[in-house]
Amino acid sequence: MRKYPLFQSLFLNEQEKSYALHYLRTNGRLALVSGIILLLFVMDFLIPNPLVQLVLAVFGGRVVMEEANAVMKLLISTCILAYVLPLFQFRFLMKRSHSDLYLSLPIERKRLFYVHYLIGLCYMGVMVLMLGMAVFVMSAHDYGIVPTLGQSGIYFIGYGWIIVMLVVIFLVLGACLYTFFTACIIRCHNVLDGLLICGAYTLLPLLMYYSLLIFYNTMREHLLIASYGYEWSLMLSSSDAHINVLAALTSIPWQMNEWVKLFFLGEIDAQVEGTLLLLELLVWVGIAIFAYRNGVDYFVHLKSEESEQPTKSLFTYPLLIPFVSFWLLLAVGDGTLFHMMNLVLFVLYLLAHFFAQRKIALSWRMIAMFVVLLCISNGLYQLGYATNGFNLIHEMPQRERIQSVQVEVQLFEIEEGTLAQDIKLYFSESMQDAEVLDAMYMYHQQWLAYADAKVSWDEQIGMIEVSYELDQGERMVRMYAFPLAHQEYLKQLFQEWLESGWLKDYGTESDTDTESKDTLLGVKEAGWLDLHESYLFVQDTMLRGKSNSYLSLSKEGLLCL
Repeated sequence: MRKYPLFQSLFLNEQEKSYALHYLRTNGRLALVSGIILLLFVMDFLIPNPLVQLVLAVFGGRVVMEEANAVMKLLISTCILAYVLPLFQFRFLMKRSHSDLYLSLPIERKRLFYVHYLIGLCYMGVMVLMLGMAVFVMSAHDYGIVPTLGQSGIYFIGYGWIIVMLVVIFLVLGACLYTFFTACIIRCHNVLDGLLICGAYTLLPLLMYYSLLIFYNTMREHLLIASYGYEWSLMLSSSDAHINVLAALTSIPWQMNEWVKLFFLGEIDAQVEGTLLLLELLVWVGIAIFAYRNGVDYFVHLKSEESEQPTKSLFTYPLLIPFVSFWLLLAVGDGTLFHMMNLVLFVLYLLAHFFAQRKIALSWRMIAMFVVLLCISNGLYQLGYATNGFNLIHEMPQRERIQSVQVEVQLFEIEEGTLAQDIKLYFSESMQDAEVLDAMYMYHQQWLAYADAKVSWDEQIGMIEVSYELDQGERMVRMYAFPLAHQEYLKQLFQEWLESGWLKDYGTESDTDTESKDTLLGVKEAGWLDLHESYLFVQDTMLRGKSNSYLSLSKEGLLCL
């Protein structure tokens, strides 16, 4: 057995078993109460709905399916267990008297750590399985999960196997999160620090995600002439998928939410998304193994006199304070060093250091670190501006990548020098002809000299939104706003499009009465038309003075609405 220390560590000797049983007898009440609360939470008897919706919105969004409601609560319950259990299992390190007692027990330090870690892990596994069973029973009752005997064995009709697979995934990810938080808790010398450190590591991936998103959008606003624009890929699950992958990679709650979306929604390429999530799960398994080994080493060398003292371990405040400060600087910055929010963050940065030290003591290292972080964040902005957002942001796609284009046009009516809310002309058309694509690409290049990203809604004469379908399942959308000063160009552009033949007149194929056709042609000549795909909508405001009345002409005929 000495040749296999890892295999040997999976078992407890008689002394360790006796200690574990005694610990369970004397410390089981709080665990039982917490388990009952979570069970009631999942079983819909205790539902803080606003809190649940807020949590799901922050961690990647809620799956809008009733069948997934209980699963989402299982997700939250698993994360709560992983957050609370390490603090409960190693709370004896937070008080000097308890630390002296436990660390002086006649049990090897490594084995003492293992016993407490194993008890919490087993309790978590049992609770997740119980909660998963509750979810399964609820789903079987509400959504028709029916056990059926087939040739290959018993299988379930409905969401049965989905719930089973998610429970297994939640067990693995929950165990990883529990192990990571355990390595954090044993470094904290009081309960408040333990809560704050684990909370900071829980929210840090979200801070990274939203900071990168703000950083990316700030660069896009700076680099694009378009007043609105985004890129989207069918291969991944969000419009900013490269940032979304980072969030799932660094946040277990986010990753669990992505697994739920993958199984329940299936709106994305399941093979690609499933492969990414599997790789992210394996990364967290590796992090958990490292956290366990590192936690054991730290626990072995822990001194009881450090209890109730300020927490100074490298992976706590000394790492978190500058790291969080950097991401906040990235979020509030815009490429300038002297910014009011930078000053506010500097004050908060100092206050965080004073709290961690439990005293007001200013040092040159604190100031120097903040200055370095500020320079790095602003340097990233300047580098992004100089490289087109690290080659991620482009005003126009490459022509050879364009498969089709859809253009939506709006021209507003001017009334006594000010803009009215009525739309004079609006049409939306999807085009795939190569010559048309070449022409639209040329027009797009022309817009750049006339559009203004800063113009307000009240100062616009019109808007053009162009949506490109690209190869590899990608899409690029750009919206351009035009100020009053360029209304002549916009009117001329629209007239060229009306005469180009791209707008198909389906009215000539219908057998509607002559009066309706004459009315339609008169409105069309006046420019009051709205063409959307295969339908031609005619605004009736000019005809009858009614604000919400339309004539609709389709291949089947003219319909009065």
